[in-house]
Amino acid sequence: MNVAVSPTDNPDVFTFQCDADGTALSGEITRADKGLAITKATIEAADITGSLLRRIQYGEILLHAQLVIPPKAPKRPVPQPKGTPYGGRAALTGAFLREVAEMYLREAAPGQPSGAVRRMAEHFGRPEQTVRSWLNRARQRGWLGQGRPGRRAAIPGARLMASLNCEICHGAPPEGLACTACGTGTREG
Repeated sequence: MNVAVSPTDNPDVFTFQCDADGTALSGEITRADKGLAITKATIEAADITGSLLRRIQYGEILLHAQLVIPPKAPKRPVPQPKGTPYGGRAALTGAFLREVAEMYLREAAPGQPSGAVRRMAEHFGRPEQTVRSWLNRARQRGWLGQGRPGRRAAIPGARLMASLNCEICHGAPPEGLACTACGTGTREG
């Protein structure tokens, strides 16, 4: 199948022409965020039948078009994780896991509406499953205590409690948390 793709005045719309087995096809291909799509097709043949329509390989036309049409540039730059100059996943530092733990303690505190993980996902701009994996890592590293299965409430972990005691006695406590040694702050988490 010979496929010819040509640009139009619109940078996201292209025309195509091809012929296969005596059938001439032409139309438009549109470049969208999710890829290429045939948005208009014209068939010229002596006899257009159901069998002919089923034999037209639109996927092959799009495959040829993908070799010619570059992908659409993203509308906004893709954020790069900090600390990964060569790509890959960003390291989950203690400071970041502490921030995740403190935020979860605030969001899952008694009196807060359900949806703590969803709100955190929106805050960080990441999928909910990613936030859940961060919470699991925070538990593994001692920033959050082990909760009861099926319950959303959490308790501060040993590492967070130790850092709160040190910082609160010598500075301001994080919002909504209290020092276990001197009692500074409010106990909501």
